[in-house]
Amino acid sequence: MLNLLKLTFSLQDHESLVHPRMMLGANAEILFLTMAISAVITWIFKPEQLTDNPILRMVGYNNPCVFWDSPPALWVAFMLFTPTVYFSIRYAALDSMRAKSDPELGRLKYRIILVLNFWYAFSQCLTMGIFVVRPDDGTLTSMRLHGLCFIQLVMPLCMCISGNYLESMWKGDPLSKTQTMVLATYILVSILETVFAGSAVLLYKNDGVHVHNMYVMQAIDYAWFASLGPASIMMPHGKPLLIRVSEVSTVEVGFEGEELPHDEGKLKGQIE
Repeated sequence: MLNLLKLTFSLQDHESLVHPRMMLGANAEILFLTMAISAVITWIFKPEQLTDNPILRMVGYNNPCVFWDSPPALWVAFMLFTPTVYFSIRYAALDSMRAKSDPELGRLKYRIILVLNFWYAFSQCLTMGIFVVRPDDGTLTSMRLHGLCFIQLVMPLCMCISGNYLESMWKGDPLSKTQTMVLATYILVSILETVFAGSAVLLYKNDGVHVHNMYVMQAIDYAWFASLGPASIMMPHGKPLLIRVSEVSTVEVGFEGEELPHDEGKLKGQIE
C-alpha cells in the first residue's frame, strides 16, 4: 500500500514531488485491497456465493472478481474501486505533461505515450461497468458484458506499464535482468489472459460446458493477478514532477482568455 499512502499524504502538501507512475502502482494496490475486503465480506455474509455463481459455472472455478459480484460485498467494492478512475485520469494527464516537457523524447514518442495513457484512462473508466452489469441473473448478455468490462482493461494496462519500461530504455537506462523477466512474464500472461478469458466469455453457451480446460484457465487467470504486483513494483520511476499549489488573489484576463496573475504574468499555482 506504499504508493497509495504516499499519494494520499502528498495531497496535504502545498509542494510535493510526485512520480506519475506511482498512480499505476496505487491502482494495483486498490485492486488487491478491494479483493481482500470483498473476500472477507462474502465469506462472512454470503458464503453461498462461492459455491454457486455464474462465473463458477462458466469457467469451472472462482475468479477473484467473484468476491464482489453480489451484495453486500458489491456495495463496499464499488466505493473502494472508484479512486482507480481518479488515479488513472490523473496519471494520464501528469505523465503526458511530463513526457511532453522531456527534451529526450521526440514528437512521435510523446504521441505514443499520450495515446497509451488516455487509452488506459478510458479503459479504467469502463471497468466500473463490472459494478453496473451484474452476472447473477444468469443471462449470457449480462455475463458477457460483465466479463468484458474487466477483460478489456488487461491490454491497455499492459501497454501502459510496458510503455514505462520502454521509455526507460529509450532514454538510455537499460533494464536489469529481473526487470526484463518481470516485464516479459507480465506481457505473456496479459496476452494469454486476454485471449483465454475473452474467448471463455464470448464462446460460452450457458450450458455448463467450459470453453477451456478449467485448470489451464485458472492458472492463466491467477498468474495475471499475481504478475501485476511485480510489474508495478519493478517499473522504472523516471524523473518526478514538482507540484506546487498556491492561491492567486489578483488576476486579469490574458490575451487568449487564460487567467494570469496581475503582477507576475504567470500563475503561482503551477506544475513544473
